[in-house]
Amino acid sequence: MPRCITQSNENKLVINDNLSGDRIALLYRMPTTQERIQYKANLVKIKGNKISKTQATVTRIAYGKKVITGFEESKIGADGVLEGGFTIMENGKEKPFASDPKSPNYVENWLELIEKTSADILDYLAFHVFESLQTAPVELEDDTQDEGGAVADLGE
Repeated sequence: MPRCITQSNENKLVINDNLSGDRIALLYRMPTTQERIQYKANLVKIKGNKISKTQATVTRIAYGKKVITGFEESKIGADGVLEGGFTIMENGKEKPFASDPKSPNYVENWLELIEKTSADILDYLAFHVFESLQTAPVELEDDTQDEGGAVADLGE
């Protein structure tokens, strides 16, 4: 799939959440070039001759908050159990909540709730969005043999 370079709020990252044992679909926007520059500048903090061990996590959570636009709401599965998304406890019962203002389960401070108890998800989202660029694998050919299969003289 090609990379769309138009600023968009319609990106989705589906993660396997090991704590809940479920999948959560996060919605996010693409960061600007300026945000990418600031993110990388803030990723490491050097004070004297020491490097902060927590700075990367703090930066990822902050920038995860900047790019997240919401999440897909929990749905009731075939067995009647909630699947995906996030839930809150209300009157001793687990209840889905939503980031979409159009949903009847919308909770205005959804991002604050996620940051308070699930900052690892914001950390991972930022890592995915800001740090996931990788070099494509390069297939190396064995050029030590000539076309007939004889080993080439590499000299010394």
